[in-house]
Amino acid sequence: MNKSRVRYKLALLLLVLTFGSCASPSPTSDNTQLFTVSPTTIAESLPPTQTSIASPEPTLTPTPAPTATTAPPTPTAIPTIAGPADTLVLYATHVDMRTSPNRPADVAPYEDYWGLRTVPSLAFLDPTVFDLFYGATKFSSEGMGRFFQEVSPQLSPDGRYLLLPGLAAYPPAGVEGTGLWLIDLVEGTSRELLPDGKIATWSPTSDAITYVTGDTLYSLSIAEGAEPQPLFQHPDLWAPYAKWSPDGQWIAALTSSLEGTDEYETGYAATYWLVPTNGDPARELSTQAAGAIEYSASEMSWSPDSQFLLVRNRVFDLEGKQMSTDYPGRVNWLPNDSRLLATSSDGMHIVTIAGEEIARINDYQYDSSEHTWAFSHDGRRLAYSLPRTEGATVAVYDLERDESQVIGAISGADFVGIESIGMMRWSADDSRPILSVYRVDKSHYEIWTLEAQPGGAAELLLENAELVEAVPYP
Repeated sequence: MNKSRVRYKLALLLLVLTFGSCASPSPTSDNTQLFTVSPTTIAESLPPTQTSIASPEPTLTPTPAPTATTAPPTPTAIPTIAGPADTLVLYATHVDMRTSPNRPADVAPYEDYWGLRTVPSLAFLDPTVFDLFYGATKFSSEGMGRFFQEVSPQLSPDGRYLLLPGLAAYPPAGVEGTGLWLIDLVEGTSRELLPDGKIATWSPTSDAITYVTGDTLYSLSIAEGAEPQPLFQHPDLWAPYAKWSPDGQWIAALTSSLEGTDEYETGYAATYWLVPTNGDPARELSTQAAGAIEYSASEMSWSPDSQFLLVRNRVFDLEGKQMSTDYPGRVNWLPNDSRLLATSSDGMHIVTIAGEEIARINDYQYDSSEHTWAFSHDGRRLAYSLPRTEGATVAVYDLERDESQVIGAISGADFVGIESIGMMRWSADDSRPILSVYRVDKSHYEIWTLEAQPGGAAELLLENAELVEAVPYP
C-alpha cells in the first residue's frame, strides 16, 4: 500500500473519530438547573474483597510562532450554579445559534454548536470562541464523549494552568480549527497557544508543552511570543503519542508503518521512541508488530517514577525490555506508584508490572462500553460504576484498607433509568465523585454528584450537559 493511500486512510480515521457519534443521544439545549434529592440508602454492599498476595539527529527548521490573541469576552446569559467547593467543572452543551447573543456574523443562525461551559462561570472565556468550541452538532449529533476522552483538557502539574484543546481544522469537511487555549486559573486570563486543537502534554515544571504536528515533535514554552522548538522528526509520527516523563528527561513518541504479512494481509510495525529533552538524538525503545494502532492518547503513559513506559497495554523499561506479560484486560498506572489497575470481564484488580494480582476490587463482569472509574486526587480511593444491571450505582474502593463500599445510586422522584454512566471525576476535596449519566426517560445527559460515603446525598448539578473535565479551582 503506497504512502498517499495510507495517509488518506489515517486522515479519514481521524475525521471519523473526532466527529463520530457515540451510542446515546446528547444534550439538546443550553438549559442548566440545580436539584437536590433525598439521600439514597443502599441496603446491600459489595461482595467481600479478596487479596492475594537511536537514530541520527535530524536537521529541522522551526515553524513560525503562533499568534497569541486574547479576544474581549462578551457577556452571555448563563445561570449561576453552585458546584462542588473549590472545583471547576467543565461541560459541553448545545448552543442554539438562533437565540445566542454571541453568534459570529459568519455562523449560520439555523445551526447548533457544541459549546464549552464551566461551573462556576468564567467571564474571561470569550463566548464567540467557546460557544463554538467543539464544532457544529451535525458532525456529532449523538454525543461528544469519545472526543472528550481522547482530546481532554490538561491541568498543569502545579495546578495553575489548564490546556483546552478544541477542534483541529479539516478543510475537506469544511471544519475550522478552534485552537489550543491556555487558561490561567490564578490570573483569570485566556489566550490561544496554537490555531488548531492539539493533543498536548505538560512538562513537569508547568512552563512548556509538547505536541506533534505533521511529521515533527515540538516543545513550546507557554511564555507569550515563544516559538515552537522542533525536537524530533519522522514521517510516520502519530499525534496522540507525545508524553513528557514526570522527571522531565524524556518525551515518548510513537511511529508506525504498514507492513505486508502476505499477499492478502497487512499489519502495523509500531516503534516507540525516547526523545531526550536536552537536545540529544532520539533513540528507539522497541518495535512491536501490531494489527492496528488506536487513535487514543490513553494508549501511552509513564509510570509515576519515570522508569517504565506503558504502550498499548505493554510495559517497557528505559532500555526497551518488555517487563509485562499479557494482562487480563486493560491496565492503567496507579497515581502514586508503579502498580496497575487492571479492568476486564473478570472484574477489577490491582496488579504488579509482571501481572501478579495484589488485590481484587470486585468480581463484576463489565461490558467495556459501560465501565467508568476515577482515582481521587490523593490517590487513596477509586470510585467506579457497577454494571448496568445494578442500576446507576457507584462504589468507592479504599486502596489502603483494601475494601469497597457502595456509596449510592442516581435516583429521584422522576427517575426512570439510565442508559450508561459516562465520564467520572472527583471534586477538589475528594468528598464527591462527579459523573455524567444518560437518562433514558429524558433522552439527554445529566451531570450528578454523590457524597463519597454510604447513604450520602445525590445531587443533580446540570441537565442537558456532558462532563468534559473537573479540576481543582484556586
